[in-house]
Amino acid sequence: MTTYSLASVLFVANTQNDPIGDPVAALEAMAGLGFRATELLADGERWVPPGPGEVTKLKNALERFDIDPATIHTPMKGIDLASPDAAIRADSIERIANAMSFGADLGVRTAIVN
Repeated sequence: MTTYSLASVLFVANTQNDPIGDPVAALEAMAGLGFRATELLADGERWVPPGPGEVTKLKNALERFDIDPATIHTPMKGIDLASPDAAIRADSIERIANAMSFGADLGVRTAIVN
């Protein structure tokens, strides 16, 4: 059986792709539309790795709405893995690693890195 995934950010992002809405409400809306898999987004100028309480809340919502966190899209804004500046490269790696760790805590199996 084919499974279709929908990016949950479609329900929470503003026009600059900054996540500003409630991610649990986004998952509920997705479930109401029949989607059972999602791509999470860890991007935007305001995105910071969620604390343990937020991770637990999201994990519980994924389970409650029976949504598989199939992928996480790691940060894109301000990322430059090829920068000649070591500090920029290190910051980029740290931000991507934080997103991947967040995804792993939620059960994500695939990370997308641009």
